[in-house]
Amino acid sequence: MLTCCWVPRSLLLLLAESCAVGAFVWLVWLPSCHGMPHVIRIGGIFEYADGPNAQGMNAEEQAFRFSANIINRNRTLLPNTTLTYDIQRIHFHDSFEATKKACDQLALGVVAIFGPSQGSCTNAVQSICNALEVPHIQLRWKHHPLDNKDTFYVNLYPDYASLSHAILDLVQYLKWRSATVVYDDSTGLIRLQELIMAPSRYNIRLKIRQLPPEMDDTRPLLKEMKRGREFRIIFDCAHTMAVQILKQAMAMGMMTEYYHFIFTTLDLYALDLEQYRYSGVNLTGFRILNVENPHVSAITEKWSTERLQVAPRPEPGLIAGVMMTDAALLYDAVHIVSVCYQRAPQMTVNSLQCHRHKAWRFGGRFMNFIKEAQWEGLTGRIVFNKTSGLRTDFDLDIVSLKEDGLEKEEPFVMFRKSDTVLSGNDRFEGYCIDLLKELAHILGFAYDIRLVEDGKYGAQDEKGQWNGLIRELVDHKADLAVAPLTITHVREKAIDFSKPFMTLGISILYRKANGTNPSVFSFLNPLSPDIWMYILLAYLGVSCVLFVIARFSPYEWYDAHPCNPGSDIVENNFTLLNSFWFGMGALMQQGSELMPKALSTRIIGGIWWFFTLIIISSYTANLAAFLTVERMESPIDSADDLAKQTKIEYGAVKDGATMTFFKKSKISTFEKMWAFMSSKPSVLVKNNEEGIQRTLTSDYALLMESTTIEYITRRNCNLTQIGALIDTKGYGIGTPMGSPYRDKITIAILQLQEEAKLHTMKEKWWRGNGCPEEESKEASALGIQNIGGLFIVLAAGLVLSVFVATVEFIYKLRKTAEREQRSFCSAMADEIRLSLTCHRRVKHKAPPPVLVKTDAVINMHTFNDRRLPGKDNMTCNTGLTPVFP
Repeated sequence: MLTCCWVPRSLLLLLAESCAVGAFVWLVWLPSCHGMPHVIRIGGIFEYADGPNAQGMNAEEQAFRFSANIINRNRTLLPNTTLTYDIQRIHFHDSFEATKKACDQLALGVVAIFGPSQGSCTNAVQSICNALEVPHIQLRWKHHPLDNKDTFYVNLYPDYASLSHAILDLVQYLKWRSATVVYDDSTGLIRLQELIMAPSRYNIRLKIRQLPPEMDDTRPLLKEMKRGREFRIIFDCAHTMAVQILKQAMAMGMMTEYYHFIFTTLDLYALDLEQYRYSGVNLTGFRILNVENPHVSAITEKWSTERLQVAPRPEPGLIAGVMMTDAALLYDAVHIVSVCYQRAPQMTVNSLQCHRHKAWRFGGRFMNFIKEAQWEGLTGRIVFNKTSGLRTDFDLDIVSLKEDGLEKEEPFVMFRKSDTVLSGNDRFEGYCIDLLKELAHILGFAYDIRLVEDGKYGAQDEKGQWNGLIRELVDHKADLAVAPLTITHVREKAIDFSKPFMTLGISILYRKANGTNPSVFSFLNPLSPDIWMYILLAYLGVSCVLFVIARFSPYEWYDAHPCNPGSDIVENNFTLLNSFWFGMGALMQQGSELMPKALSTRIIGGIWWFFTLIIISSYTANLAAFLTVERMESPIDSADDLAKQTKIEYGAVKDGATMTFFKKSKISTFEKMWAFMSSKPSVLVKNNEEGIQRTLTSDYALLMESTTIEYITRRNCNLTQIGALIDTKGYGIGTPMGSPYRDKITIAILQLQEEAKLHTMKEKWWRGNGCPEEESKEASALGIQNIGGLFIVLAAGLVLSVFVATVEFIYKLRKTAEREQRSFCSAMADEIRLSLTCHRRVKHKAPPPVLVKTDAVINMHTFNDRRLPGKDNMTCNTGLTPVFP
């Protein structure tokens, strides 16, 4: 039989399973709502030790506000409706106050009430909601007796019977034959009833103990269990008590590899376990928060930022800003109610009075919609039992504390998730497992999988002795080493490698770029600098051309003194300053009091108005894009960028292959990077998880293998790979030196590569839930390639106006020459001389022809088209006696 051995991607194994508890539930589609009110209201009742006057805000109340704000900002859930809320605070265990607050909220017309969480207050509010037929949303564990007749509620906390089954399955999986159950209060016996009844059905010996009531000192109990050599202990308590137990167990010397603790709280992941990571203790718990989902990660990170602003000091023993299970359940609860109301038929909400006992007529229908709904939320799949309203079908992650932290494994080798106990090769799954199956199918061999004892890939000590996988192959304890085992020349001297089944290299992991802060002159960004310069030149050019054309065009000159026939002075409105003012008024979309009269100047004005219309419209549209779209800029794009700066720290896993590469590299850039890393040992992290967390929380870049970066970035949408690969290497299957299997395995790997099966397997295990596709987050400035044609149109208009002005000038000169009986050239010379030499805006016109009549009355209606701008009615009298024929 061919024996295979390997280690997973991380050096220490991490147990991670998903328990699907309960029966299969059919998906129910609910009808859409077309007549919802524009505003719906929900109510929340939250308990504080200080009552309504509490200074701070607990996590549940903040999650309630946070969820409603998310829904209102994301208009996909309630596209035409605004979700409002009413929040009431009460003292702990004050059921009378809870009843009063619930009645106040029902009078406001709420569609559902969330909370409170304590037993007596919950029962009081539940009784009112049941009487008035308004849904009551519960979020904490609550014992519901079999004869419970309350129907208007759902509870998002996992059902205790299902949780008890999950704990029993875990105990059986760990093959415990004896255990101690420690519960906090009497309700713990109800929650753990399946486990407590296990001795009568399974070969398990249980010892039942209770924590000291109303006391935080558990040392006497721990001392008694230590004296009795009780090494496998199940603690049923809240996370606050778990913090005290772990701290006191450390003081009692019980945090060693001989002890295995299971905590039933769903908030074990939120505890600060850093001080216990290297103690050797076996610590296992449950988690319902689906942190692997990129959408969930994005929400929890946003929550963490807001939570730290409200409560900068975390509870003792908790990770700062972490989203607790209760907050996640409340977030999901608000979303479920909103989704159900959006999908429900048209309903009206009216004010309800507790003393009238008149129920909400749509309450029963709305309650059924909630019980029949399904939702994929922060806590995974949410389905309710339609009869009891309890959450009996849910997914749990089983997490264990290892030196790498409380995390799941990477995709090369993992424990298979199953509700039943697995053995042999069936225990494992992952990329390497699928590869091994394909090789066995092609070559026709059987295999037995076992894990390497020391959990190492293989390295030489000072004496040249190998450990890990390499040692297993050198000693011929295994025939194959199937793992992400890097092919190196040092290892090649000790064992044989197949052709690489995966090619990779070192790359840079960095967080995605944040939006840049707008500058004082951001209003200039919609247009490129070239366009701004061209607009200025166009403005100057058009103003100057207008001035010149207006001076040469005879139709822009008018009689300055129309009442005095003997005057030979004519004026022109378009001085140089007035021409600039006309262009500025049009550019600012304000206009001016100056209006062109000649056809040539009107062409200039029209084409300039068209130009400004397009420019201003384009600027306004692009300005809106710049104001609403976040501009993203990454400070680094390659390893060279990292080496040239010192603001962003960078490092690798200490004593790993990546660090060794930089240490031994002779390339100047990499030598410079190693000099930086060696001068600041703090940039070298213990493991990938620490480096990832540091990358997310500080200005830090992690150098690691590209396959791991690809796996991480598909599950964390806030991280990305920077630049290309720094080096190239491969993962190969190791065999003992001179093994007859090497060549056959190499041929099989090449066959899998040609058939694209290696790529298919990688996509299967690397593919995550998928990050949402990001729209382009950068609005580009308009350049000459966008609106260059507009300048061409403007230039063509100016050329046309010059041509028309020339025609006007020549036509008027011919008329003048004929009237004055002069040559055309003489008239042109005089007109050009007057246009060029006149001062300001006046010039002398040619003498008028001789009048036949000496007495005349000047009717000013004949001069209306030539009067000065701004003048109203003008009446001129020559002092002569009118003469009529």
